[in-house]
Parts: sequence; C-alpha cells; structure tokens
Amino acid sequence: MIRKVAGIITGLVLTATSLAAPVMTSFQPETQGLHFVNRLTRDLKAVDITWPGYCGGMVYTALDYFNAHKPVPKQDWCPATGTVLEQYTWDRQTDSVNSNVDKWLEVILNPAGARDTEFFDWGLQTQAGSRIAELKQFIDRGIPVPLGLKGAGGHGDHQVLAIGYDMGRYNGSNPQFREDFKIFCYNPNFPDRTTILKTVVAERVFQVDGEDDKYRTWFVNRNYHAKTPPTVPSATFPNDNKVHMLVLTFKTGIDDMRGGGANVDVTINGLDGTQQKFFNVNRGQTWIGKYSQSMEFTLRTPISPNQIKSVEIFHSTGGGLSPDNWDLKSMNVRGIGGNVDANMLDTPAHRFTDSNKQHTFVINTAPPASPGMISDLVLEFKTSDDDLRGGNDNLDIILTFDDNTGQRFDNVNRGLKWDNNSTHRVTLTFNKAQRWNGVKKIVLVKNASGGFDGDNWNMSDLKINATLGGTQYPIGQHGYNRFTGDAKQLVIMMPYVNRPPGH
Repeated sequence: MIRKVAGIITGLVLTATSLAAPVMTSFQPETQGLHFVNRLTRDLKAVDITWPGYCGGMVYTALDYFNAHKPVPKQDWCPATGTVLEQYTWDRQTDSVNSNVDKWLEVILNPAGARDTEFFDWGLQTQAGSRIAELKQFIDRGIPVPLGLKGAGGHGDHQVLAIGYDMGRYNGSNPQFREDFKIFCYNPNFPDRTTILKTVVAERVFQVDGEDDKYRTWFVNRNYHAKTPPTVPSATFPNDNKVHMLVLTFKTGIDDMRGGGANVDVTINGLDGTQQKFFNVNRGQTWIGKYSQSMEFTLRTPISPNQIKSVEIFHSTGGGLSPDNWDLKSMNVRGIGGNVDANMLDTPAHRFTDSNKQHTFVINTAPPASPGMISDLVLEFKTSDDDLRGGNDNLDIILTFDDNTGQRFDNVNRGLKWDNNSTHRVTLTFNKAQRWNGVKKIVLVKNASGGFDGDNWNMSDLKINATLGGTQYPIGQHGYNRFTGDAKQLVIMMPYVNRPPGH
C-alpha cells in the first residue's frame, strides 16, 4: 500500500514538472537571416556621433524579406555606406529605435544596479500582459517578433528576432525551473545560425548560449510594421575557374577618407594586358576612421586568379587649400566566381597624401619578358617656362598597342609639381610584355580633376625610351607643346622601328 501511494505521488510530481515542447516559427536564420555580421556603422555628422551597429535595422530588414517572401541578399560582407542595402538597413534601424522609445526609456533608469532584480524578473513573468505572454501571442501564431535586449555586465543594448521559445518545466509559478526558459533567436551578431537566449538566475541575466553577451531584461517589440525590402540581385557565375567579381575590403585607420571631391578610384591590372577601371567607388561617401568598407566589383572581363597582376588605388585627395589625407590600414582582396572564392591579398598599411595619391598592390608577378620583347617605357619630360602644377592638375598617359589593346596610367606625376625648367622621368610598366615596335600611340592628357580647366603647362621636350635586356634605347621623341584648358591632349604616333637600335 505504501509503495502504491508513493507511486501515485511520484506520478503527480512528474506530471506537474513535465517538459513542454519548444514552439518554433518557420524562420530559419541559416537561410533567411542576413549573412553578414552586425558591424555596420554610420557617422551622424549632424550630431557629431558615430552609431555603431544596425542590429535593429538588420532584424527589421530580415523580417521584411521573410514577410515579403523574397530571398535575402547572399552577400556575407557588410554593404558599404551609401549602397541600396546599407541605406535600407539604416532606415529600418531608425524605425526600430523611434518606434520603441518608450520601451527603452523604461529600462534606462537603474542607479548603481538598484533595479537589476526587478528588470530580470520582468523577463520571467507569465501573467496576462507580461513579456512571456506577449512573446507567446506572436510565436504561437507562427509569427517571428523583434525583441529589445537591455545590456548587462558592460554589454550594450541589442535587438534580435525571436523565432521560438522553450518553457521546459517552467510555468511562472515554479521559480526553481526558471532556467528552463529559453528564447530562440536570429541574432545579427551571430549570422547563419540559431542562437539561444538562456536564463542565468545566479547573475540575474539572460545570456546568449555559448557566448559572453549578457542582458538584464528583454521586451517584445509590438510596433514592427512590414515594409517592402529592395531587390538586391545575387550574381551567378559559370564554373569556368575565373574570377568574375572582386570584393575589396578597405580598412581605414585613424585618418578618414573624406569623400565628396576626395574619392577613390580602383584599377584592376591583368597579366594578359587587360585593365579594368572603376571610378569613385566610394560614391562620394566619407569612409570614417577605424572602420571597414567592402566594395564589390563585377569584372567586365572575367580573369583567372593567377592572371590578376595588381590592384591600383588612386585617391584624388580633393586638392585645394586643404587636401584630404587617408590612412589605409589594410585592404583585403577576395576573388569570387562560379567555383572560385579565394582570399587573394592582404595588404600592408599605406598613407595617401596630396603628394602620394596612387599606390599599386601586386598580387601576381609578371614573368620576365621574352627575348625581343619590352616590358616598360621610360619617358623623360622637360618643362620650360610654365610649370605643371600638380595637386588636382596632373598628367595622365594612355598607350595603344599594335593589337589595339591599351593601358592607361593616371597621375604619372603623383600629384607633384613639375617646376619650370625641370626634368622628370616616368616609368610606364606594361601589364603584358609587348613587341619592340608594339607601341603605336602615346596620348598625353593634362587632367584637371578639381572641376576647372586647370593650369597651363609648357612641355619643352619629351624623350621616349624602351627597356630591353636591362638597357634603355630611344624609340621616339617630341618637341615643345603647350597644354591649356582648350588644348589638354597631345597625341604622339610612334614611328615604326624594325629592330632595336644596336641590334
């Protein structure tokens, strides 16, 4: 009889503390969450602050795509400032904050942690109108819902998307089982996986399972309203073992890149002689200090990874009385194709100034030129009585070869002034070795990028030499030419040279 009574009591206890099954929506962070980490940052110049992280914007954006039944963008790098996806995510960030000001104000006042227990308990209450009751109202209907998380232990405030919950044995009236309560989330800090917000009673916090991120309390954001997200095309490439797109991630150091009139141009040089240029890649936007910007470039001509010679960066600086300097702390070059995804280069730091506007980062070294082939030209310029100003008033050179391909060299004076009656030598290294008589045309362009016609320049003489076997041989020359705002260009047709001098 005693055993029978004991068995009945045990059964009642087990029933009272039986585990509730987790309740989940259909949202899958692995495929329906944004694939990049929450590192987006915006410089709010109007109020002189930097806003770190778009967690709320990422949650709203992912939920917008989910509700619109549209695929999220495939990219796993943060969209650059000013791009369609970045701007949309920022707009949704402001929506997420502005629509919940009252909720955030409710958990701000906590002098010396006096309300820690109160805030923590809010996150575990189950009665009507409580946080858990509100969470269930959404999740039980299969609706993912944004949550606001109040930071604890030095961790900042955050926003996530609740996609499920697990009560376990906890029912609100049995505090010994509070740690059974969990919330399943899409967390922008940890993309491509489901995270769990667990209860840690000893610290009176809610913590991301497996991570250090801790929060004092949480609330349900009932003010989300869906919007139509942008369509961001996801490129597909053939399996041709070629790079179709480059992603360049620029990490800026202490000194920012101003934007406006001080922008960045990129040239991709191939060992096959091709040259692909992309102008104003920052779209006039400022690249703030101590932040990274990832820019993608779809190549007009796909190229094998081992045939990409170099990446050339030109920073225009803006010129004038206050030219912009820029600290490039590092640059990562990633090549992507149908079956290619390769980290191709991590560069050292480089400082761009008004007298150092251009730098070339080599990826693959060109093979030695074959006998009878030349790999560069050396041009010797003499200025007469009117200098080349430099700054924003510089010299570009365009070469045309006998196979009708060409190569452009921008700002060969590197933004420096060429004084009156001075001599300067410029080496033009080919992307691909050429025949001795393969250079057909040289075009000199005095380029004033400051928006005006620029200064005049008197070139008194030009000698053109080619390097063969380590020795320079003259292959052409030109006399006096005056460059003005109306006459910015000089075309030099190269004479046919049957064989190298001395051969």
